[in-house]
Amino acid sequence: MTQANLITPAELPQYGAPSEWLAQFQPRPLAVQIITGGILGVMSFQWKRQEQDDNTWSATIISEAGASSQFDLPDPGYGSLIFGAGSYSPTTSYVVGSTGIVTPGIGALNALTATRFDPRLVACTTATKKACTWMQPRIVGPVLSVGEDIKEWLAHTAIFSLLSRNGFAPASAEAGADDNRRANAESAKRELKAIGAASERPADLVDSSTSQQGAGLNAYPLGDDLAGW
Repeated sequence: MTQANLITPAELPQYGAPSEWLAQFQPRPLAVQIITGGILGVMSFQWKRQEQDDNTWSATIISEAGASSQFDLPDPGYGSLIFGAGSYSPTTSYVVGSTGIVTPGIGALNALTATRFDPRLVACTTATKKACTWMQPRIVGPVLSVGEDIKEWLAHTAIFSLLSRNGFAPASAEAGADDNRRANAESAKRELKAIGAASERPADLVDSSTSQQGAGLNAYPLGDDLAGW
């Protein structure tokens, strides 16, 4: 069975991630305009977030020759544009939705496709995978549900992942904010690893095993006290 996420983007504000801060990672519709018409290798284009002013268009990007030309968007594009073969008309445009659906404008060649991703969801998925690794060998996957403490540790891990993607604030800005989030993430990692090293898993952690010992393997050998030699 596939491991489902144990934390979701909707839950992150409960654990210290302001909604307005998380909003910057939300995929937004994009506008794409053809600058130089022609086939791939000649055609060039620009892109921007659809709601932004016209002075925010990207630099002009020349497509690559071939059967298709893929351009991986830098943040905050959160996705890739894939131009298919054909002759593109200059000044035509496209709208790329937040889920990757492309709507060609009037006269535009219907050969552009796109993939999009949500960094908030990626961070939650990564946090879940890390946690399930750190809690070995005490758990048997997939983990079905976790208690409030573990949920908070997962959130701190996901939040720090987003912060790392966005770039840390200068030391002089919002004194200590990044340090606090880093400390929360490091503490979460220690706590989750401690579950893996424990003799039993927490009662509020429900995994796919049949006992509180999870995999039934001790992280460290158990035995009598040392005899003194």
